[in-house]
Order: sequence, then C-alpha cells, then structure tokens
Amino acid sequence: MQIAGVAMEVLRISDWASDLLPLRLASAETCAKVLSSTASDLSTRTALCIILLFQRTHFFCINCKCNLNNIERVKLLWASLIFFLHLNGVSIHTKRNFIIACIANCFILMRSDVVNPHRATSEPSEHLFGHARSI
Repeated sequence: MQIAGVAMEVLRISDWASDLLPLRLASAETCAKVLSSTASDLSTRTALCIILLFQRTHFFCINCKCNLNNIERVKLLWASLIFFLHLNGVSIHTKRNFIIACIANCFILMRSDVVNPHRATSEPSEHLFGHARSI
C-alpha cells in the first residue's frame, strides 16, 4: 500500500474512534491505487482488493444507516465471515475474535427490535481493520 501511495494516516491510525479512516482504507480509491501500482504481481494486488472489499462489506452491514433489512445484513456478515475464515496467515486469535463477534452480531441482527445495529457493537470491525493494518 505504501508503493501504491495510500496515505500513511490511513495505514497508521492515530484516532481509533474514527470510522472515516477504515472507510478510506477500504475505499474504491485505495483499491484503484493498489491495482494501478507496480507493487508485486497483479494477483497479489487483486487479492488485497478482494480483502478490502470484504472488509467494506462487513463494515457496511453493521454500520449502514440506509434501508437494509436485518436478513440482508446477516447474509452480508456471513459472506464476509466465510471469506475471512479461509484466509491463510491470519492469527488464530484474530480469527477467534472475529468469529465470536460475527456470530454474536448475527444473533443481534435477527432480533426484531434491533433497528440500528451500529449502536449495538463495533467490535468486529475494529478487530478486522486492526488485523488488516498489521499485515
């Protein structure tokens, strides 16, 4: 990402409470920079963009304030969970935390009285983006 010219304040976070920085990290602009860079081979750059896509998907299904019903949110959450479970090289502790948080969020989202899941928890997104920054 450094070769691609991604801003260092996106890669090295100083404000951990900001949702804007993870959104910038998993943005279309970042993916375009990574794909157009000369770093590594195209398959590695493409894989990184797919990882960012699933990060964005996960972040979206929890924090979206638009008209997205909870069943659709669970489907998106589950898709991102299945993808990240099959990544090699991710710490077992990160995977464990992510699995626990995703399953808990699925149960939270299936409740009929939960209309703003972004108010229920932000823990899964924090673990996911923290791991992405570390690699």
